[in-house]
Amino acid sequence: MSNATALTERFDRALLYATHVHGGQVRKGTSTPYVAHLLAVGATVLEYGGSEDMAIAGLLHDAVEDQGGEPRLADIRNRFGDGVADIVLACSDSASANQPKGGMAGSQATLHRPPRQGRRGNAAGVAVGQNP
Repeated sequence: MSNATALTERFDRALLYATHVHGGQVRKGTSTPYVAHLLAVGATVLEYGGSEDMAIAGLLHDAVEDQGGEPRLADIRNRFGDGVADIVLACSDSASANQPKGGMAGSQATLHRPPRQGRRGNAAGVAVGQNP
């Protein structure tokens, strides 16, 4: 357990931010709060050995394309830094506000792709969308 990713107050702030940004949203065709998906993505990143920045980006991966476009990206960059903002942008289909998602492009294909190595494999590749 000594190699566990340490989570700081930045992660706490990101969780609150994601809940605020996606507040009231539900998963398409369900009554499940959208934040459940964001928690699952963040948890998956951590389970595969991702860093705190990667986990924060997992929580915020839909914020740009679903909730504000470039201004939202600038806010994420200001609050959580360049590393998080760059991952979020890489996971976005579009930085234009409220663009419809296209198939498995963007965040779904990027963050949900299994790693090429074992359970603790290529977490960085999963988080930023590099091909396995």
